[in-house]
Amino acid sequence: MHSVGDYVNLGLVFIGIYVQIFLLFTYLGWGRKANKEPHKVYTDAELPTVGIIVPCWNDSDGVARTFASLFAADYPKEKLNIIFVDDGSKDETWNIVQKYKDNPQVSLYHKENGGKWTALNLGLEKNTADIVGCLDADSTIEPDAIRQSVYRFLGDPKAMSVVPAMTVANPKTLMQHIQKVEFESVIYLRETFSFLDALFITSGPLSLFRKEVFEKVGGYRSGHQGEDLEIAMRLQYNHMKIVFNRSTRVYTAGMKSWKTLLKQRVRWTYSFLKNSVEYKKMYFNPDYGHLGMFVLPVGYLGNIAAILLIPFLLYNIILGLWHLVHPILLGIYPHFGTFHFNPFFLSLTALSILGIIALALGFVGVFIGRSMLKQKVWSLDLFSYILYPFLSMAWTAKAVWKTVAGQAVTWR
Repeated sequence: MHSVGDYVNLGLVFIGIYVQIFLLFTYLGWGRKANKEPHKVYTDAELPTVGIIVPCWNDSDGVARTFASLFAADYPKEKLNIIFVDDGSKDETWNIVQKYKDNPQVSLYHKENGGKWTALNLGLEKNTADIVGCLDADSTIEPDAIRQSVYRFLGDPKAMSVVPAMTVANPKTLMQHIQKVEFESVIYLRETFSFLDALFITSGPLSLFRKEVFEKVGGYRSGHQGEDLEIAMRLQYNHMKIVFNRSTRVYTAGMKSWKTLLKQRVRWTYSFLKNSVEYKKMYFNPDYGHLGMFVLPVGYLGNIAAILLIPFLLYNIILGLWHLVHPILLGIYPHFGTFHFNPFFLSLTALSILGIIALALGFVGVFIGRSMLKQKVWSLDLFSYILYPFLSMAWTAKAVWKTVAGQAVTWR
């Protein structure tokens, strides 16, 4: 006899599988066509000026690497400006960047701490370039990354923002390996969303914009501690096109521990939930195409589904462990009964079968993402991804609780 809860969970998992299959076929259909289209190469004389804002707060460990990667960029030096904004760091960050003060490409600014979005707005005030963007101080870029994104602007006059392909550089801890695999699957999803004109986040590491974007819609806002998501939603709200470019490669450090990863992801999820309310007009609105009718509603439903599945999942985990351990206890302690080993004692229910299918489709996304990056598809860190659904449920639950309870989130 199945309960109502069983049918609800089956329905949610089935919807999740349907969404994954829809996105997979979308990628396979449009992706092949997009990859066959020739890409024009532009001369240096045709390239626009670019301003990269580097907002920073207590990033003394990584800021030198960030500058080094920008200096190594394959882009005309006279057309690339670096605008560094120290948002009131208390470590050695400001002292470290002083060695760049005489570099004609670099402008250094220091301000009182007010949050990343205020540092970005100061950078926008100082920018004079045609294309402007942000590079977090814990991130690095491939030498051709800026050039590749600029090519997308030149090839598509309607593109107002170009989002990069981001992954974790040199993962060492378990949490970093999990993020690396996650980001590789996100690369596939973002390219698919780009085909659907449904990207709703412009990541901090090297998302670039035409200068006119901020002249039309204004500067960055706090966005409930998610300024990169808020500005993307604002662009979509104003029907400004955001595109993904797999050839723009960016690397971030990734969170080393569960504690820091949890805090970051609670902030990300909280920001999505809060900004969704502010831009609720886009939901189920055909004027916003696939974004309004499909991507945003499914994203919101996914967060609610994670909450509903948590108690059911924990119950099944405990029950499954009991079924695994109980026969062993019977064998060890005779007074519990006689142990009869049955290799097929683990039954496959409809939910477990659907769960296996959903997990397999998740791995397909990782494989596609890695193939897009021209990386080796198989590696041992794939097994770490099995933990991801359980971790995501934890931060989703906490973010939803904070949203409902009216509690604010912080960066650090």
